[in-house]
Amino acid sequence: MEHYKKGNALAAAQGDGIRARVFAASWAVIFAAAGVSAYSVFKTSIMEATGGTDSQISMAYTIQSFCMAILGIFSGAAVDKAGPKKVIYIGGLLYSLGWLVSGLTASVPMFYLFFGVVNGVGSGLIYNSSVATGLKWYPEKKGTMSGLLLMSASIGPFITSRVGEILCNGMGLGAKGLSAIGAFYFFLIWGVGWIMEVPGKDWKAPAAPASVKNMEKADKEYSPRMMVATLRFWLMIGLMCLGSMTGIMFIGALSGIAQAQLGVGSNAASWIVGFSALANFAGRISIGKICDKLGETRSMLLILAVTILSLLIMKNVFTVPLFLVCLLFIGAAFGGVLVCFPPMTQKTFGMANSGVNYGIMFVGYAVGSYFGPQIAANTKVLGPDGAAMATSYARAYDIAMAVGVAGICVCLLLMAVKKRYARQAAG
Repeated sequence: MEHYKKGNALAAAQGDGIRARVFAASWAVIFAAAGVSAYSVFKTSIMEATGGTDSQISMAYTIQSFCMAILGIFSGAAVDKAGPKKVIYIGGLLYSLGWLVSGLTASVPMFYLFFGVVNGVGSGLIYNSSVATGLKWYPEKKGTMSGLLLMSASIGPFITSRVGEILCNGMGLGAKGLSAIGAFYFFLIWGVGWIMEVPGKDWKAPAAPASVKNMEKADKEYSPRMMVATLRFWLMIGLMCLGSMTGIMFIGALSGIAQAQLGVGSNAASWIVGFSALANFAGRISIGKICDKLGETRSMLLILAVTILSLLIMKNVFTVPLFLVCLLFIGAAFGGVLVCFPPMTQKTFGMANSGVNYGIMFVGYAVGSYFGPQIAANTKVLGPDGAAMATSYARAYDIAMAVGVAGICVCLLLMAVKKRYARQAAG
């Protein structure tokens, strides 16, 4: 605890110099943590190594996302007590170990254990703590910096999908390619973990730039217990669930969707997965700036509307160019979902408990992550010969659009409730 207090004093003394380094370190950790989003590229190799079915292997991704979200709750409290360095080191070790051992397993239960549980626990510790730590240094422009920070979560899957395709298929390593990726992630996370630090109590942020129009602030500092007792919390966590479910339903199964709907091979499908990551990257940057101008709730309304329209068109597209155009908008919109919620949580419930509060809010993403991939896998319709057809995922499209409409309804209700709170605070 004494070491942590000294770290806080150091952070306060160094001021602006350290916040750029902490931001860069957080960026690198999130880059690694987001590698699991390229999971669909590895599914065939994992199925061959373990003998699991598509649905069984999809469940591993669901378990990983769930464990990530649950541990994300505790990561905020752990950072508050021990500081971010220890949390990043422990989480980075577990996350990397999950990748490494998963590539060597030959059974579905063991794959569930290491990729689903061990990897997920490590991911939850490093992801949320890195987001919270990085954004604490930039309270004057939360939306823009959230977008810049989380764009690493788009570049990570793009690089991982390409490297994974080369290792697993090009070099013939199969599932063992996961082990090589895990070793790299270990050295990356531990290599930057020593930089992680939170602002000291005496540190003051610069004034907000003129480009930041949305200056929404919490009416008071909310503890986790106070937060979960509000209607705003339940609407926000529901919105996060619905918004993430709509996107992850397709991102998690994109390789299979591309191969079935477009008739392309695994190599071409991996490029399409990579393209979606780049779209996700563009969305995070642009949505972050939009949040600072329009606010996070209005930005979510825009995200959901764009997603529904793109899915409607994409459902009836069977050529690569038009598919990519639709994917550009879907990927960008999905990337914007996670950009909106860290600053939305801080602006609604305050900075004091933002790490723990966002960790609880992230459970909405876990629920969406559970149902999204499972819906895509279980509503898939095969042809008479047992092979995938161009229309195999038609039901998944319909469900995703319905979820998006539900999200818009929740978003509109949240906007009305927030206006009521604003009027009460002003009066």
